[in-house]
Amino acid sequence: MATMNQDEGIKGPIEALGHSDRAFRQFAAVVLGKIKDPRAVEPLITALKDADSGVRGKAAVALGKIGDPSAVEPLITALKDADNSVRTKAAEALVKIGPPAVDPLIGTLRDPDGGVWERALEVLVRIGPPAVGSLTDIFKLLQREKGEVLTHTTVIEHENNELKVLLALAESKADEMLTVVGPVLKDQRIEEATASMGSMLEVIPTPKAVPLQ
Repeated sequence: MATMNQDEGIKGPIEALGHSDRAFRQFAAVVLGKIKDPRAVEPLITALKDADSGVRGKAAVALGKIGDPSAVEPLITALKDADNSVRTKAAEALVKIGPPAVDPLIGTLRDPDGGVWERALEVLVRIGPPAVGSLTDIFKLLQREKGEVLTHTTVIEHENNELKVLLALAESKADEMLTVVGPVLKDQRIEEATASMGSMLEVIPTPKAVPLQ
């Protein structure tokens, strides 16, 4: 009998996600977030595409509460949502899901949408130490690619991206980032950035610029 009651309890709000009234759909998403039943994950993922931004945002919050890794990719897509509130809630949900979101988020760092870059980095910083190794890898990859490109514009683009990742590493306040900051500094712009990081973290001195070889 208990199982039957549980099934009925989840069935109602899942069906309500398809209601014609957006208020019903929003309420259903909130209820599903409180129940935290894994069976609600797929319907909530579908709700991330709802026409109403309130439904999309509440679906993102619910997915964060449930914490199922299968919601990571749809939530990353929601980082591009037209509504800022939905983007914020999707980011919060990814932080709650935590380590399973790290590798997919690292993948977004190659996205041409600069806004996605920024939001993904913010999430990775808030996830903290589990993201440091992956951020370090992407930083070193950007450096290697910069050494292989020929156009001035592309080099600048890579340097800007390096700075974003380096700042994200610094904000993570993880010990591992100290092994990255010192050896890789190449020019004045990066030196200025690390000066800001040094004062923010009170962990490292401002390193001297290392001339290009």
